[in-house]
Amino acid sequence: MPEISLADMVAAYRSAKVDLYYASESRLVDIVEYEEDLVSRLENLLERINGKDEAWVFDADFVGTYTFAPKTVTLQPSASSDAFFWSDSGSAWQAAAMAEQRPQAEFRVMSLCGIDMHVLSTLWMQTSGGKMEAALGHEAMGSRLRRTPSGRLNTHSPGSFQQYYSPYARWRDRGLKAMTETLNSGISVVALTADISSFYHKLNPEFLLNVAFLRDVLGVNLTRQERKINRLFVNALDAWMTFAANEGGWPARGLPVGLPASAVVANLALVELDRLAMEEFKPIYYGRYVDDVIIVLRAGSSFSSQREVWKWLIQRSRGLISEIVPNGINSSDVSIRFAPSYLDSSEVIFANNKNKTFHLSGASGLALVGSIQKTIDERASEWRSFTPVRADPADVGTDLAVATRSDGEDAATLRDADQVSTRRSAFAIRLRDFEAYERDLDLESWIDQRTAFFNAICANVLVLPKFFELASYLPRVLGLAAACGDFVALTKLLSSLARVYDDVLLDCELTVKAYAEDGAAEDDVAARWAAQLVRQSVESIASALTRVNARELAGAMDPLMSVAKAASVSLPGVREIHRLHARLFARDMAYVPYRFALLNREIAPQRGLPNSRVREARVPWDLPLDNEVRDGLNQLADSLRVAQVDTVVGLGTDLAGSEVAGLVFATRPPNVWELFLALRSPGGQEFGFASAQIVHRILAAVRGYSSRQELPHVTLSENGHPTISVVGAAHGGKVRFALAMVETSMSSLTGAALGTPDLNRSRYESFKRIFNEAVARPRRADYLVLPELALPSKWFVPFAIKLQRDGVSLIAGIEYLTAGRRTVHNEVWAALRSAGRHGVGYVVYPQDKQRPAPAEEQWLYNLGRLRLVPKVRWRHPVPPVIAHGDFRFAMLICSELTNIEYRAALRGRVDALVVPEWNKDLHTFQALVESAALAQIFLRADVPA
Repeated sequence: MPEISLADMVAAYRSAKVDLYYASESRLVDIVEYEEDLVSRLENLLERINGKDEAWVFDADFVGTYTFAPKTVTLQPSASSDAFFWSDSGSAWQAAAMAEQRPQAEFRVMSLCGIDMHVLSTLWMQTSGGKMEAALGHEAMGSRLRRTPSGRLNTHSPGSFQQYYSPYARWRDRGLKAMTETLNSGISVVALTADISSFYHKLNPEFLLNVAFLRDVLGVNLTRQERKINRLFVNALDAWMTFAANEGGWPARGLPVGLPASAVVANLALVELDRLAMEEFKPIYYGRYVDDVIIVLRAGSSFSSQREVWKWLIQRSRGLISEIVPNGINSSDVSIRFAPSYLDSSEVIFANNKNKTFHLSGASGLALVGSIQKTIDERASEWRSFTPVRADPADVGTDLAVATRSDGEDAATLRDADQVSTRRSAFAIRLRDFEAYERDLDLESWIDQRTAFFNAICANVLVLPKFFELASYLPRVLGLAAACGDFVALTKLLSSLARVYDDVLLDCELTVKAYAEDGAAEDDVAARWAAQLVRQSVESIASALTRVNARELAGAMDPLMSVAKAASVSLPGVREIHRLHARLFARDMAYVPYRFALLNREIAPQRGLPNSRVREARVPWDLPLDNEVRDGLNQLADSLRVAQVDTVVGLGTDLAGSEVAGLVFATRPPNVWELFLALRSPGGQEFGFASAQIVHRILAAVRGYSSRQELPHVTLSENGHPTISVVGAAHGGKVRFALAMVETSMSSLTGAALGTPDLNRSRYESFKRIFNEAVARPRRADYLVLPELALPSKWFVPFAIKLQRDGVSLIAGIEYLTAGRRTVHNEVWAALRSAGRHGVGYVVYPQDKQRPAPAEEQWLYNLGRLRLVPKVRWRHPVPPVIAHGDFRFAMLICSELTNIEYRAALRGRVDALVVPEWNKDLHTFQALVESAALAQIFLRADVPA
């Protein structure tokens, strides 16, 4: 068996970097420092992996350390249930803190493993672990590795795991669907939900070395090299576990939470539970999301209590499940143990307080399931919808206070109890909307709303006990304030954070989940937590702050000094933060993705790009890369150069012949719609449409995309008439269009033509209202059409993405795009939904106006001697036909409809003609429309000037 190669190590690092970047402890500085010396570090690790000595996995530098992350604050029952309420969060906390019993601040142990250990763990997932994970059934839905449609591990994809939401929704929704269908057939059901207590913290990974487990349970046969990787990985987990126990003074057990590979280990530990459920329980439905289980059974006559249901399952469990009755046989505090032989040194217990059983029958059962499904649909709709941000700053604070309240929420699953997930979801929606504001709008147009939002966060989030529920959002909040250059907000946020830290130490008893629940070594917890807060704050600010004002930044960081002192660390200076931002950006770990510096300025937000030249972060040209990856990256570099991208930060115009860290090791690589817009050029395929072959080669390299057949392509008929084919769902002969009437003012039009587009808040919200109405109607349209010159180019993709989630394809006239040398483009863009065997996506097709209308030509000249020229001039005077599934249509822009040659070429070849217009006279083309409609279906989006 060949040894592990440097190419294998590079592939492992590419995935490990993305996994760690998106982890709750992203470790930005650690990744940068590792990557800046990447080759020597990977070669050193490779030499140890292939060597005979295996004791190095026990080295402290390799294992790393751990920190503490906030989990929850538990108040004395009288303090949390008293009928006396405080509107001021500070007064409410003081009242709770003065209770006879001190509040308990519970922390969770989070690993800070060495980056070498992350690389080894990812290598394990790509070899031994991936081979084992393939033995899991479809009923295990959480933390599954990315695979190609053929089942092969997808090592080219960004990150090791499938995205979180789709598997979670599948786990939840399939259970509800099974209940509904069974109840509708007149059969009563029992639904049992169960959650393993402190699963990661009580699991011993040594079962992965059990030969009987590998052979008899998983049915896998590891090669000699795979066995070695597996042994090194398990010993590394054991080394971390031992180190943490020695440092913390608790029993040596548990997986390193925060190490992505731990999720695969946890999944494998429960493979026998999955098979037991499917083979012996014969459920109507069984699904597991890591350690959360849903079982739906036919309601037997003996199912009169939760304990009876568990007894029924125990009888059929082949001795693998048993009861734990700690206080006598009649105790109600009964827990359930799952104990297969391979987990004899672990503790897998379904605690009684987390288990729930529902007996559902008839109309009442359907009503309960229906109410849960309704809540899910409403929340999904809220995530997809174009929720408005209140114009009145006072209402911004009210909305956030309501979103984070603790009372009155509906359950979204049968398992919901404390509704923490509800509050997190509600807060995340509000935060997402303000992040969109920062990305899409002029900063001055929403300064009042921004100030109110940050003030509301200080009053409702950065307070106890609420902060412990929402602490994971702290980096995003600080990053948003830094990206806006809002030093006043940063000062308030960091002051509130320091006050939370002080209040916890002053008023709370500190505990550690699963390890020191009766009280922890408070000095150690406080110091490690303080270090975590400082690290998160500094990295979040440095990643987003491009406009560094030394005095203002120093003042904003000042409140963090006390926390840094408690952690025995020093805060970086202003110059150091500025340099760190440049280093993060070059490695694609800054707030703004590195790709935005490469893409056309009309589609990528430019705020947040470094003001000064960033030193190019090169990767050695001889670094071994997979041939498909190298080919795709070279294609991306060549294509961007052809597309005349001349604003690449620190790279000049020639990317070919170099390997740039921000591309090779991208955390957020280009996606399909960006590529189709960025690679469109006069030298490209017919009509400038990007070649599907080129796009596929790039996507295969940076995203592991596997299906070229589902990308659009251009074909020419014998007469040279072009057709752009996009794989889409069949419409069955019925296509519904929505025509939106949008006001485009002369000031907005003039600003766009002169290169200063109008990106203000009120205009943005007006588009959101239009789009919200389009998706809220019961009979939703297949296509939403906006007039000519209606939409700023930077807003097209964000809006199109949200419309796509509701199955709506957006066709919009784009504001004038400046092209230098006193030239502008007038284009219409179509975001077309693509539905194939491997899921739903979409592509963007841009089309140029070939020549201006006479009045438009004169207006542009008078404005600034501007000329309208197409970015891509048609080689033949024939408009392209778009075959979107079984629906064929074409697009013309306003005065192009008067060109009889265009209409003649399209006659008999399309089902519809879409013509976005911007006209003073609504009846200019009335007769022409009527005559054209005799030959084809006609759609006209018009708006008065």
